[in-house]
Amino acid sequence: MEKKEREAREMKEMKQKASDTVEDYIKVIYQLAYENEGREITVSQLTKKMRLKSSAVYSMLSKLSGQNLLSYQAHKGVKLSDTGSVLALKLIRRHRLWESFLYEKLGFDWGELHELAEKLEHVSSDELTAKLEAFLGYPKNDPHGDPIPDVLGNMQSEANLIKLSKLKTGEVASIARIVETNKSLLFYLKQTELTIGKDIKMLGYNNFDSSYHVQTDKGQAVFVSEKTANIMLVTKNEEESENLA
Repeated sequence: MEKKEREAREMKEMKQKASDTVEDYIKVIYQLAYENEGREITVSQLTKKMRLKSSAVYSMLSKLSGQNLLSYQAHKGVKLSDTGSVLALKLIRRHRLWESFLYEKLGFDWGELHELAEKLEHVSSDELTAKLEAFLGYPKNDPHGDPIPDVLGNMQSEANLIKLSKLKTGEVASIARIVETNKSLLFYLKQTELTIGKDIKMLGYNNFDSSYHVQTDKGQAVFVSEKTANIMLVTKNEEESENLA
């Protein structure tokens, strides 16, 4: 009896792991397509993002294509089907709601949220997700500023967001989103108070190291690398605040 129960448990765990892998692929493909402004992504992009061998990625794409979750042709682009897009948005919705819960209700640091939410998104039912959203007060964005899809998959528009690197000298803006979950980066941004909702002023661009010189709302001058400036999204303030004048 114990042997049969152990085998049944192991089989269940294997099925869950396989399901999680499928969901991870679908979500990553959706996010890469978003970064590509809706264009099809390449297998090489997916291989790099998943940190897997191309043979393993091609094998999974074939499987997902057979499940009508995406379409792809060898050496060409990968695109999610309508069914795949619905699944991706459902996963993103769960993930970002869990990040909000962990941050707001349990006090986790924003650099810890992603890894924890990666696990929780796979074990959440639609009913639990709906109750979690209501408990949090129907948030529109997660702690990193990422928009949270509603139950229909609709998200808050980001048409007014621009990269920090696009600010001109003297312009003031509010940090709205960090498009990266790297722990070291998030720790640095927290230490320098370059977090969501904070106002900054662009002081200039440094040619010698391709960095940006910005001023925080407390008057502190901070250097931001070009890479970081391109994954920080801000909303421009038409009128400079007195604190950053």
